[in-house]
Amino acid sequence: MARKNIFDRLLEELDQEDFLEKRAQEWTRKTADALFRHNIEPAVGSVVYCNMLGFAEHTGIYTGDGDIVHLEGSGAIHIVTPEEFCQRISGLNPAFTIFCPVDSRNRPIGDEAVAERALAWAGEDTEYCLLDRNCHAFTARCLTGREDIFCPGFTMLEELLRKEYGMARWRATSLNWDE
Repeated sequence: MARKNIFDRLLEELDQEDFLEKRAQEWTRKTADALFRHNIEPAVGSVVYCNMLGFAEHTGIYTGDGDIVHLEGSGAIHIVTPEEFCQRISGLNPAFTIFCPVDSRNRPIGDEAVAERALAWAGEDTEYCLLDRNCHAFTARCLTGREDIFCPGFTMLEELLRKEYGMARWRATSLNWDE
């Protein structure tokens, strides 16, 4: 029997009756973590993300000293502050919490080589497409060092983090900017 690809698994997940309930539970858990326990300092080279309007995610790479490298919707790759990272959609995004992946012992996952790859891209412009050349694809390129990696969505990026880096869960970070 052939292995299911990520799109088949995603479609199966979306077809589940309890999909929205699971997403609501996950959102509640992450929000509680953000409000009461946000004390994880991301490692240099950690993937970071913030929510976008509550239904999507924006990702980038933490490079240390409060800096995040990310791909803008214009195709520009910038080094930004946590505040700038969260303020997507011309500042209309209400996000204030940034998350990073942790292992089963709640240690942040990061790799300095990932940060170096992200910093090497900073200042460049690239072709942007919401469907497949987006922030998640940029983040996956930084993680793997491969420009040809196909990773158009957050779910696929999570799968990559679990497989390659042993990610157990996401935790709210100390990078929250509205404190």
